[in-house]
Amino acid sequence: MTLLAPLGLALGLALPILVVFYLLKVQPLSREVGSTYLWERLLPDLAAHQPWQKPRFPPLFFLQAVFLLALVLAASRPATFVMAEEGVAVVLVLDATASMSAADEQPSRFVRARDLARATVAALPDGSTATLIVAGARASIPVAETSDRATMLAALDAARPQDAASDLGDALRLAAAVARNRPRGRIEVFTDGAFDLPAELREASLAPMPLVWHTVGQAVPNRAITAFSARADPQDLRRQQVFLRVQQFGDEPAGAGEA
Repeated sequence: MTLLAPLGLALGLALPILVVFYLLKVQPLSREVGSTYLWERLLPDLAAHQPWQKPRFPPLFFLQAVFLLALVLAASRPATFVMAEEGVAVVLVLDATASMSAADEQPSRFVRARDLARATVAALPDGSTATLIVAGARASIPVAETSDRATMLAALDAARPQDAASDLGDALRLAAAVARNRPRGRIEVFTDGAFDLPAELREASLAPMPLVWHTVGQAVPNRAITAFSARADPQDLRRQQVFLRVQQFGDEPAGAGEA
């Protein structure tokens, strides 16, 4: 700890002056009175101020001493210097695909991932910048390289999951382009992991940029309709042909009746 205004310690000279005031001999004024009966209670106080007597410090003295010490401390402005953490350039990739609407996390995977992203933004050191990439049907950037936490948190609150699949690889390529050549840049991904990451985007290929994964959701068997389309029957326009793809996310086989 150091003192920003060490000359403020000079005010400490007021403390011995205060003590001197309490040690000074009282010079009473002489008055003629009709009787000393009512003045007998003052005799002990007068005796305490006689020379070479042990001083008596009332509670008011200690209150005044504490006030003076606080005044000296405030005037000298004590301060402690600490090494502040250096700012970072972080790119947040928020998975907004259909699987993030699953409710195995309460209230949903997406809300859980968004809360983790909010906590990450709140913990960023001062001077950091953050970019948000929402990986929906198409990767989008609601906020780019902002140091305003309120703006980033508002963008996270406005994000919503989409009823569509996406290629998270596109979002990671975009994140790598944004974070590249940024001092202390890193990528943080918030996802349920329901995707196949292309080999060229493995963590090793993104070095030296750190890639941090925040995974939500539970490893439970999941079946979903991942593609759906309808068209008129070329042979009978009054009829419709419906095509859908059902995908099993899990190791256990599932029958068509269960899907």
